[in-house]
Amino acid sequence: MTNAQPDLSDRKTRLKYKMEEARRELVDTIKNLTDAQLNLPSVNPGWTIYDMICHICGAEPGMEIIAQRILAGEQTMVEGFDINRFNAGQVKKRQGKVVVEMIEELNQSRIRMLALLDRATDEQLNLRGQHPAAGEIDLYGLYVVIYRHEREHTENIKEALVASGK
Repeated sequence: MTNAQPDLSDRKTRLKYKMEEARRELVDTIKNLTDAQLNLPSVNPGWTIYDMICHICGAEPGMEIIAQRILAGEQTMVEGFDINRFNAGQVKKRQGKVVVEMIEELNQSRIRMLALLDRATDEQLNLRGQHPAAGEIDLYGLYVVIYRHEREHTENIKEALVASGK
């Protein structure tokens, strides 16, 4: 039995592969963290590793809304949207959840995002909208933002763990 890499020349296949790869690395990094490790400071001032996990959990559902609006041809940004306020609210909303609950939340949001990707045509991947941090972006690029965001924060968590020696 071989673990052949999928044909990454297909855009949707490439996105799915990258998203699954990023998610696997994130889950492997956070699934066995101790309470002491979760309470370590992260690179985000005022956030612990736990808070960063809360943030990651809230990010994908927000991007799901953007994707749905792009596909519907609707305006993707709400007037006066403040990404910092949104992120802080998502962290606060998840306080008290244990990591296993957040992993399940991540799994559910990923199932929805991949289903949305499956339904999108190749032409729809070129539809454009506005992302609060990335600016004007097409649907394909939104998926790239999702997996890169996850990878970035996974690396942030690993760096915080190394820096603490825990």
